[in-house]
Amino acid sequence: MSRSQAFFHLSKAFWNFPKAFLSFSKAFLSFPKAFLSFPKAFLSFPKAFLSFPKAFPSFSKAFPSFPQKHGSLSHGTARWSFSWSEPNVVSVSKSPAGASRPMVAGINERNNDDGQKSGQGYRFLQRNLIDCFPMLIVVFRGEYHKTIFPDPILNNMTEHKPPLTLQPINAAEAWLHTGKTEPIRVIGTKAIRDTFDETALQQAIHSRLAPGVKQVVLNPDAHAGYGAPIGCVMVSPTHIYPGPVGVDIKCSMSLLQFELDADAVKERRVRRELIHAVCDRTPTGYGRHPRKAGKSRHVDRVLGFKAVTEGASQDVCERLGIPPEWANRCEDAFHRGHNGTISALAERLNHLLGKLMTPGKSFMSSFPEKMEQLGSYGGGNHFGECEIVHVAGNDNARKTAEQFGLRDGNVAFLSHCGSRGFGNLLATGQFQVLQQKFQAWGVPFPANDKQLVYAPLGSPEADDYLDDMALGGNFATVNHLLINTLVYEAFQEVFPGVKADLIYYISHNIARLEPLDGKMVWVHRKGATRAFPANHPSLAGTPFETTGHPILLPGNPRDGSVVMVAEEGAVKSCYSVNHGAGRQMSRMKANRELDQRGINDELDAEDILTNCRNYPKDEAPAAYKDFREVLKSVEGAGLAREVARLKARFVIKDGDTADD
Repeated sequence: MSRSQAFFHLSKAFWNFPKAFLSFSKAFLSFPKAFLSFPKAFLSFPKAFLSFPKAFPSFSKAFPSFPQKHGSLSHGTARWSFSWSEPNVVSVSKSPAGASRPMVAGINERNNDDGQKSGQGYRFLQRNLIDCFPMLIVVFRGEYHKTIFPDPILNNMTEHKPPLTLQPINAAEAWLHTGKTEPIRVIGTKAIRDTFDETALQQAIHSRLAPGVKQVVLNPDAHAGYGAPIGCVMVSPTHIYPGPVGVDIKCSMSLLQFELDADAVKERRVRRELIHAVCDRTPTGYGRHPRKAGKSRHVDRVLGFKAVTEGASQDVCERLGIPPEWANRCEDAFHRGHNGTISALAERLNHLLGKLMTPGKSFMSSFPEKMEQLGSYGGGNHFGECEIVHVAGNDNARKTAEQFGLRDGNVAFLSHCGSRGFGNLLATGQFQVLQQKFQAWGVPFPANDKQLVYAPLGSPEADDYLDDMALGGNFATVNHLLINTLVYEAFQEVFPGVKADLIYYISHNIARLEPLDGKMVWVHRKGATRAFPANHPSLAGTPFETTGHPILLPGNPRDGSVVMVAEEGAVKSCYSVNHGAGRQMSRMKANRELDQRGINDELDAEDILTNCRNYPKDEAPAAYKDFREVLKSVEGAGLAREVARLKARFVIKDGDTADD
């Protein structure tokens, strides 16, 4: 029998095993009947898998001199080495301890403590795992030899570990030990630490043990994310990681300060006028763009190309009607390509525009539509919020507030959004490309988590990611500045002649090259905010050189948000703080358990208006951690101090599916 015939039989047996699998499903899903006859259903699997002999005996002929192959796989603190010496036998050994033992798919009839023989075939079964698919299969494709480890196998091969525990340092800090590196610094009071789920803690450990990572910090708003937890800081001098940036590249906050007394928005009628005026210019919702708002800006393909390659350049600002001086109030007004040039971004974007995914359709076929989203919030946790500024009652706060441009007792507008569909497209594309390359190279994912893919700095893959991140970052910057311009126009419609200035624009989903401990390193902030104190070298020549820059932390409409400034102690958190309160309930759980009427009544009792008929359950204050305890953690750790509290008067929000 030829090699192709052998592989055909294997494919037929493995890939077309729905006959056995679906009969298993049929039995299993008719639960009472199937569960009692479970062994009958499950052990009938050999009908599919034990057709392997049709292929495997032929593999001996197809591969008469089967070369020994070696590989390894890590999961948690355990590591397995595996090798092939025969087409149907894999020898696996576990480190640090454990004897080598055969795991077989095919016709080998050997049996051991963990296996079960059935007819002419051999199935590998973990004890007490009859409810999963513990088959180890060796698939041959030409010169490639690949093992498929189903997740249940990996989870049960991992050595039993006691529950993760945090070792307190003081009232607002703790250590999370990895067992192999310096511990992870955790910012949070006891009450906050109790909110951390084990998944988030394990993700932090996985991130710290990933290649090239030198530091990880867990902030009080931390919760489980994809690969890396949301609310963490990750530092590497040698690698770039898409996961600890996320799919909403450069999701950010901005604050616009009006010269308008709080009494001007006291009447609900006036606030309702402002809501309509804002929504006439900047729509909310997943996939929506300003074309649906009559008084928005139209951004065509040419201007969009310029915006994402140049950022908030003077030309881009002038074309969109953005006050050019606002660029001076941005954490980063623009991002450049991997080599520090605009031309690198233009070349990369042209490549993406020409990259074919399917015949006749490019990767960026939706580019014009994505550019039309400039000037819009999106859905999920993104919002616009009218605030009243309350400067803290101490001399330091008043002096800092004056330097920032905050006006006590006046109206301000806080915005939260990112790079919309454009950033999401770039980020998901990068994940897919790197995951495919890891698989082609035979490189294991860190902690077996494909969301923790990375690229060594200086490699073509790293250059591509840095360019894509810069393109998304430039979109987010222009998006925020345009939103603030449109909000300014909306207020001028209701209050002719009113003046406003941008206080600051700052991101919380980005990787930046920054000085740390005397070296230039890439600081990845996933749901974390930069916190440079006074006299930090990166603030030289900015309006905030002597004070530190504003830190914008959203809480929730009920408890308010804050403007903070970093303290010298921020160095221990890699000059970072949290990006908000952080979720304590998943969206699904919040939608299932929270009471809609209670949410609406709570906002009404606080005299907070919204553009929503019903405020989204999954964005209700109760879905988030106690913001007061979060702030207590930040100040208790000596990272930053409060300058002003922002009290919501109305919220622009959407109940659509999250794009954050």
